[in-house]
Amino acid sequence: MASQDQDGKVNMIPTEILDQITIYAIDHQIDKSGCETLKTLRLVNKAFCQVASRLLFRSVRACIRYDNQTPNQISAGLANLSASDNRHFVFDLCLYHYDSYTHLLPSPESILIQVLQNPPRVLKHFPSLRRVHIMVRSAGQGTLEAIGNLVPDDDVPEGVPFLPFFSVDALIMRKHISSSPLLGLNRSILFYVTPMLRHFHLEFRCMAEKPCIPQALWALRHAVHLESAVLESLGRIMDPIPVNHKPLGLVHPRAPLRSLYIYDTILPLSALLTIIECRETLEVVLFSHVRLSHGRWEVLLREFLVGFPRLRCISLRLCGYVSGIEAQFGFARQITRQYSITGADFRVYRQCVEQLEQNGESSSAVLESKNNAYTVNSTSRLGYRWLGSEAP
Repeated sequence: MASQDQDGKVNMIPTEILDQITIYAIDHQIDKSGCETLKTLRLVNKAFCQVASRLLFRSVRACIRYDNQTPNQISAGLANLSASDNRHFVFDLCLYHYDSYTHLLPSPESILIQVLQNPPRVLKHFPSLRRVHIMVRSAGQGTLEAIGNLVPDDDVPEGVPFLPFFSVDALIMRKHISSSPLLGLNRSILFYVTPMLRHFHLEFRCMAEKPCIPQALWALRHAVHLESAVLESLGRIMDPIPVNHKPLGLVHPRAPLRSLYIYDTILPLSALLTIIECRETLEVVLFSHVRLSHGRWEVLLREFLVGFPRLRCISLRLCGYVSGIEAQFGFARQITRQYSITGADFRVYRQCVEQLEQNGESSSAVLESKNNAYTVNSTSRLGYRWLGSEAP
């Protein structure tokens, strides 16, 4: 057992506790580098919970490794903690599965299910618990995370052991190598968390899992409370939309979207134009190595710069459309243009566009100007710049 000071708090952690399961205590009163650290939640018994500092249990992280006994031992450790007085000081709980050999297992996500079938009953014994973070990760292969606020509920649907116990407001889904079947839980997770989702991060560098992308995009389009979205390395994610059909939107038309980041992705202009529905809330737009399969960038740029009153930051690193083989393999041989525009430049640009349209001229001339300037007075310049061989 750890030694105690006069106040009954632990002042030295025994080496036998530094094993497999980690608990971090992070509080604004103590520095992260100096916070007390425990390992092996299975060794955190009731007696230890009673004498340890309450700050030790503000944030609990259980790192789950693969063996047959670990899930039951972690559940027992949580039960011991919930039976102590320190249960009132547990605010954050993270269940974190990381194993370098997960790809050798037939069903790595089932380990998480085993662990989560019991903790929901224990979670109700933490009256101050406000945040839950669940992560499944395989080194170099993929990550599936769900982060949410705890909402206790006695009416739990059968077959869903953990999601109804907290309101998930952030979901991170990543996929890099096809050998890891981490996405087996996607359908149930997306179904239950979509109505509550506020932050969504989707990254698929493995095109072998391309059939999973429509499921994730479905969740994105139905997340009515979505505030931020990140789409990375999705390849060509949408087919051309027929003229007589309404294009599928990227986000829900009533979502209070504030920030949008898209990286290394090909999609049609019609899909991006659906973001106009969020014109009253969108504040930040970041596009990097994005290519249009159909349409012209100046159409979208004009909408961003003129039709979004709250937009305060836009950074676009765009790649022009190239037909044939080059359109299918990367962006290396394409000329890249980058626009970085701040709030003050928006006002200048809008004045330019209004003046041009009053004179019956096309506003696209401003966007296509290769001298990188449209002079309103001796000091005003439009806030974008060119990259590559054509840079001034």
